[in-house]
Amino acid sequence: MSEPPTEAGGLHNPSVRHERTDVDTKAIMTFVAALAGGIAAVMLAMWGVFALFWRQEEAKKQPTYPLAAQERQQTSLAERVPPSPRIEGLGRTRPEHSAGRNVPGTSRELVEAQETVLNTYRWTNPQQTAAQIPIEEAIKRMAKRGALPARNDGRPVDEYLAEPSQTSSGQRARGQSP
Repeated sequence: MSEPPTEAGGLHNPSVRHERTDVDTKAIMTFVAALAGGIAAVMLAMWGVFALFWRQEEAKKQPTYPLAAQERQQTSLAERVPPSPRIEGLGRTRPEHSAGRNVPGTSRELVEAQETVLNTYRWTNPQQTAAQIPIEEAIKRMAKRGALPARNDGRPVDEYLAEPSQTSSGQRARGQSP
């Protein structure tokens, strides 16, 4: 019987040897095959559940009133747009939804129209009995001393508006009669 070769350092242990049966290749390959089969089975089950959910969703999406759905498909988008006021970005000339990304939205046009109304002189009724003035002019006129009715002595309009009032705690102040 031949002796196993010694290592370069001269160390030799005759009781330690390489075992060829440590790894069971058949068991590992069986485990890998079972794992792959299990993953495939789970994926197939998930696909089946997805298909089931898809069919249920399609059944829910069926219109309750098929004649109305058919009529909606036959009308143009411009005919289906509701009257003013509409969502920002939907104009009379452009019924497709843009939300102000590519074209100026209707909100900018609305703000400009409101600014014009706030900053012009005009009659508010056909009889020309009431006029509108620009908002800045109205603020200046109302800010003048004496433009608004107010008491000069600082007393409240009503005795119950002063704090503390006779009714704030349910008791009367001393010396006051009912």
